[in-house]
Amino acid sequence: MAKIHLVFIPAWPAGHIASMLQFATKLLQTSNNLTITTLLIRSPSRPFSSTDADSPEDFLSLYLQSHRPHLKHFVSSSSTPVSAIFIDLFATALLDVANELRIPSYVYFTSTALMLALMLHLPALEEKITGEFEDVEGGIPLPGVEAIPGSSMPSPFMRKESKAYTWFVYHGRRYREAKGIVVNTFEELESRALRLLGEGLFIPDCSTPKVFPVGPVLATGEGDEGGLSKHECVRWLDQQPPGSVVFLCFGSMGCFDAAQVSNRSQCFADYCMCCRKFILAIFRMDKRLINPLG
Repeated sequence: MAKIHLVFIPAWPAGHIASMLQFATKLLQTSNNLTITTLLIRSPSRPFSSTDADSPEDFLSLYLQSHRPHLKHFVSSSSTPVSAIFIDLFATALLDVANELRIPSYVYFTSTALMLALMLHLPALEEKITGEFEDVEGGIPLPGVEAIPGSSMPSPFMRKESKAYTWFVYHGRRYREAKGIVVNTFEELESRALRLLGEGLFIPDCSTPKVFPVGPVLATGEGDEGGLSKHECVRWLDQQPPGSVVFLCFGSMGCFDAAQVSNRSQCFADYCMCCRKFILAIFRMDKRLINPLG
């Protein structure tokens, strides 16, 4: 039997590449008849602020789009026929190559199932809602889900004239062309969102690609020396009663100034003063890394 040859194309930001590589590693462990080639896209030599891009999402999408010829050359000249292509959630322009070469394509989605649902439904919302989302009374309708307050929509959606928003609509529409969408989540965490995705409620005019929840995919740093599992915070959390911990994370791009950190710390302390314990983990950002895409 010929080996199954998969090609993975992750984006370079840490939250994307680490998760996708970890998923590839786990996938390799499931079969001896599988080989995976990962095409690493080098981080640009200049930050997006020095370009015409108006946001990291605009810069990232354009840069990934520019690699279509490279992907086509690699796949066309590969000595082992490519069975399927897995792309980053911002690399949907590369679907052109998969479609042209008639190779099945999959999107690796590093965010939540609910965010995937919102992106799949975004083209329909764009046609239905002409103004800004924050001006919509009663919230933004999402099938099977409580209306989302306009002011709570993801920040790239808040200015429709921005290139970032235009790209999100574009990506949401192009996800429909994929054979499947792999999401870093799991049933116990997002059962309702996954059920609604399976029912195809978010794309009104065509079928929804099959969604594969493969999470949690974690870069745990496991090992004998200094792995994440040995950290004192994790050891403390492991000692807490089941179901007693609420995890709040602002994402890899979450950034607050000193006053905001102090305010949030005090809020946590006041809330937990009577009977709850909490851990607040803060990492000082290196100013040289303030732009995650440059």
